[in-house]
Amino acid sequence: MALMFKCSLIFLVFFIPGCQEDDIDPVFESITLLHEDTDRISFISFDPSETHLLMIKKEDLYSLDIPSGILTRLTYSGHIKSGRYSPDGKKIVYLLLRDTLPEPFYTPYDFRGANLIFVMSADGSNPIQITPEQETIYYVNDIHPISQTICYISYQSFRNFSTYKSYLIEIDGSNNRLLTNQDSWFFTGNGEHVMVGNTDSVLNLTTLDGTFVKNLVTDVRVMGISADRNSFVYLKNGIHKFFFENGSTELLWDFDPQSYYFWKSPADNFLLIVSYDMKRMYWGDMSTHTFRPISPNLQFCFTHDDSKYVFVEFTPDSLYTVNLATTRISY
Repeated sequence: MALMFKCSLIFLVFFIPGCQEDDIDPVFESITLLHEDTDRISFISFDPSETHLLMIKKEDLYSLDIPSGILTRLTYSGHIKSGRYSPDGKKIVYLLLRDTLPEPFYTPYDFRGANLIFVMSADGSNPIQITPEQETIYYVNDIHPISQTICYISYQSFRNFSTYKSYLIEIDGSNNRLLTNQDSWFFTGNGEHVMVGNTDSVLNLTTLDGTFVKNLVTDVRVMGISADRNSFVYLKNGIHKFFFENGSTELLWDFDPQSYYFWKSPADNFLLIVSYDMKRMYWGDMSTHTFRPISPNLQFCFTHDDSKYVFVEFTPDSLYTVNLATTRISY
C-alpha cells in the first residue's frame, strides 16, 4: 500500500543526530541570538505576527518573544507532541499524548499512544479538549485561514489507511463532523475546498462537506503547500522526483537516492530534503533547481515570505541555540 506524508504549512522542524562527512554548513549573516537552552527544543513555529515562536521543551509548550528574548511557559501537563497558532493568532492548537496503547494501535511511526487535541488561548489560558476519549490517534492537518475551523484525522495505524477518517471541528470544539473516510491534507487558498488523499496516493479536491470536485495529481508520496495555498510541491511515489504544481507542472529535481521526503518553505523558495533513514539532508533552491548537503544538526522555521529564518542548532556540548537570520543562506 502506498503511503502519503504531509508537510506543515507554517513551520519546518526536524532533529537528526549525527553528521555526514560531506555536510556543508551554511553561513548565516546578520544573526541574532534569541535563546540558549540545555533542553532539547523542537516543533518551532511563528505566530501570524511573526513576533513570537512557539516551541516544545521538556514536552511542554513555550512561547519565545522575539523582540525581548523572554521565554514563557504555556503548559504544565507534559506529553505535548506538537502545537501551532491559529491563523488569527488568538489560539494555540496542540496534541497531548494521553496514554500508551497496545498493538495494533501504534506503529514505530506513531506517537505510541492516544493523542488528544486541545485548544487554548495564545497566552496559555483556558485549555479545552476538543476530541473525544477514544483508543485512536489524532493529528491536526490544517486550520481554516478565515473561519479557524480545524481539519484533523483520526486513525489507529499509520500504515493502515482503512482506519483513516477526516473530520472538521470548530476551534471552540463545536460541530464536530465527518469530512471523509480518507486522509485529508490542507485547505485551499480561498478556504472553499480541502485536499484529500486516498489509499492509491491520489490527491483530490473536495468541498467542505466532502463532495468530490476534481483530481489534482496521482502517485503522491509527500506534499507541501504554499503560504497562499494556491500552489504545492509534491514527491512522486517510487521515482523520487520532486514537482511544483501551480496550474502547470514543473520538475524540480530527480533524486537518485531512495525514499526522500521534505519540508517546504512558505513562499516557494526552498525545500529541506531528508532521506528516509534520517541520515542525509539537503537544502534545495527552487529557483535554480539546485541542492546542497547541509548539517543534520539544524532545525529551520521560515517567515511567510521566506525573508527571515529562525534556526536551532544542536552543538556537541548539548547546548541548543535559537537564532534569527535576516538574510538568505549562503554556503
